[in-house]
Amino acid sequence: MTEKCGEFEITEYRAEDFEAIAGLFRSVYAKTYPHFDPKFFEAERFRAILREHTLPDSQIWTAKTRSKIIGFVALARNFIDQLYVRDDFQNKGLGGFWVERAKLIYPDFLELYTFASNEKAISFYERHGYKITERGIAPDEKMLDVKMRWEAAN
Repeated sequence: MTEKCGEFEITEYRAEDFEAIAGLFRSVYAKTYPHFDPKFFEAERFRAILREHTLPDSQIWTAKTRSKIIGFVALARNFIDQLYVRDDFQNKGLGGFWVERAKLIYPDFLELYTFASNEKAISFYERHGYKITERGIAPDEKMLDVKMRWEAAN
């Protein structure tokens, strides 16, 4: 199934998308968190996260323009596991499209984690009705993170 979000073509994940998604995941992560230890930017780490954690448990969609993947989202049981958009395609409505679509799929509540240093992401999710519910330390990176939650209005 293919649908449109502005200039983007949205499709369900296909196995042939794996390397492009892993590369995008790594690239956006490295640009967002340049202060992290370089060991966290190794390409195989992102492949392993996708292979061992995200793919088995998530519904995944990609966004393409001119047949090139520029973003992806992974949803797993009321949880936004991953949402990454190439920086030159941010602020064009794709992230908001996916967040609102996730609310339709999981209409009661949604949760996610992001690093506390990612003020841009926190602000984005707050604009979509999320609130910080917990503060903690990410188990791998040992950096401050926040848990955010959106709940449907009753």
